[in-house]
Amino acid sequence: QFNMNIENALDLDFITLEDMLYFKANEIPTSFTTVLAAYGIDPTPFLNSWISYPIEELDTESKSVIDKKKDTQVDTSQLDKLVEVMQTDVLPRVTVETPDDVENTYKLNVNLTDQEIKSIMRKLSEEKGLEAYLDSQSTESQFDEFEVSFWVDKDTFLMRKMQAYTVLSEGALIDPAKSNVLGSTFGLTQSKDSDLKMHLAITMNFSRYGETFDIKAPDTSESIEEFVGRISQSVSGMSTIEQTAPLINPTAHAARTRDVKRKSYVTQLGHATTSFYTAKRTYPSNTNFWVQELVSAGELSSVPEGIEYTAVQPCTKAVVQNTWCYDTNTTGFIAYTRLEDDSECPIIDSTDPQSAWYVYSSTDRRGGTVCQVTEPTVGAQTFVK
Repeated sequence: QFNMNIENALDLDFITLEDMLYFKANEIPTSFTTVLAAYGIDPTPFLNSWISYPIEELDTESKSVIDKKKDTQVDTSQLDKLVEVMQTDVLPRVTVETPDDVENTYKLNVNLTDQEIKSIMRKLSEEKGLEAYLDSQSTESQFDEFEVSFWVDKDTFLMRKMQAYTVLSEGALIDPAKSNVLGSTFGLTQSKDSDLKMHLAITMNFSRYGETFDIKAPDTSESIEEFVGRISQSVSGMSTIEQTAPLINPTAHAARTRDVKRKSYVTQLGHATTSFYTAKRTYPSNTNFWVQELVSAGELSSVPEGIEYTAVQPCTKAVVQNTWCYDTNTTGFIAYTRLEDDSECPIIDSTDPQSAWYVYSSTDRRGGTVCQVTEPTVGAQTFVK
């Protein structure tokens, strides 16, 4: 069981149990939701839903490849070369320090320049006779830098944390001769004045060594076939709406599009506020500049622009900055905003209809749509399923 999180972009949960893989998306990139919003598609119904897939089907192709290679003699020359290069080119560059962020550990650091990386790759390729190929390429490296750090427990020598960071240079991104995957897949074209770089970072924390715990299957899940079918129905339905909406209700369509963006921004604000609390053990001030505090603390690059309303207000009983509402107390916080489209809410009392709010709650540790007459308050929320 594990979670993959790219802050403010992607959040996925995975569970493998017996012969079944379960996975669900808790958050998807804003760029993706924006594209869907342009077509009037709300991805919210597809988030926080477990999907199941038989592992046996995943294993079939891999197993056949492994079976074919069972009797193949393993060539250890590359492994031997890797060990040699590690001893001569990497280990001498390892530095050791006592860090402040993780107690009772040694921190091992390796920092390689682009030329050092290229030298190492050339040595590794000697076993395959690729020297001529490498020499024919540009002298620019695909990497501008590469750093990796390991935090090792002083008593047990078990790894407590690992962090890696690299910068892919422009050549690695746009030159198919250097990077067929990035170059040809994204169709990037070179510009004389461009300064295209990709920064990649990963952090992994390790704890609870030797402990046992139960991994349980989700209470409810749908098969991958059911999930794909649901997406197809949604897309088909939206396609029909897209063709007729301009003739029927363009105002409602525009409101739905704005609501999709609101949900994405509130989710980002919720994650940023959670990270702010983790670092400072306190929440942003309950003022109309609460989002600016997140920016000043480095949790956000800028204050998300407000999204205008046509008939309602984002909130009236909480502090608000750029249409982003916020409330906090000693137990937690909520970030929220009013949605213009109330169609997700059931009609319980026609004389006093419920309003739709999108809320990120620290108590629930997630965001979702809440339907109620009054504004949301800090604490557990009843999200629309």
